[in-house]
Amino acid sequence: MSCQYWLDNRNESEENYESRDYSIDPETLLEALDRGDTDVFTLLDPTPETLPTPSFSGLTPWSQADYFRFAQALYQESWQEPFEAKNIYFMNFEMDCAEIEQGLFSYVILNSFEIIQTGEEETRVEYHNVISPSRHWVSASRGEYTPNIQKKEPLDLTRYRISAEEIVQIAEKNGGAERRLLYENDCKINALAPGLKGKGWVVSYKNDNDGWRRIFEITIDPQIGAFEVLHPKP
Repeated sequence: MSCQYWLDNRNESEENYESRDYSIDPETLLEALDRGDTDVFTLLDPTPETLPTPSFSGLTPWSQADYFRFAQALYQESWQEPFEAKNIYFMNFEMDCAEIEQGLFSYVILNSFEIIQTGEEETRVEYHNVISPSRHWVSASRGEYTPNIQKKEPLDLTRYRISAEEIVQIAEKNGGAERRLLYENDCKINALAPGLKGKGWVVSYKNDNDGWRRIFEITIDPQIGAFEVLHPKP
């Protein structure tokens, strides 16, 4: 009992933290990757000026698959490691309600981890990636946490047959469009995984009044598209 109590109350230490910001050209980036050109990153000063206001002019919609393809290039550039070898544990695809017709995600977070075993001790390496084509900007950071106490559960991506862009359309058809129009598109949409109880997708529509108040929320099964409206309750 006493040993278990001690183990449960240890503190993780963060070590070897690294963070890098890059500028990108989202209008040409995907074509460059198609050609096999991975020289698409410009390293920014460690203390860059305020990021520019998002601009969607001329942007081509990036799908979830496009973001994953970009993440592969980002991991090779930043860490010289393959993205697909990491365990994704969190995804957040965000768009402005006003851009719903164009399907433009303005801000995407992809977080992953790996476990390194040293003797009987485990170290968890976390990778945090923020990709914002509308700001022509991406941030990549990595930190090591020892001992590995905050156990992360990887997403089983084989279950996520329905993509982020398709999930948003399911939300739209089942109450999301009606709610956002009530707010005259003054809102943001977030498609997050995992959803409730560590499973599936959850899509939230939030208005910036009263601290980004939730105006609509729906949970969606990533395999068959079955859904349940969480807010407002029918």
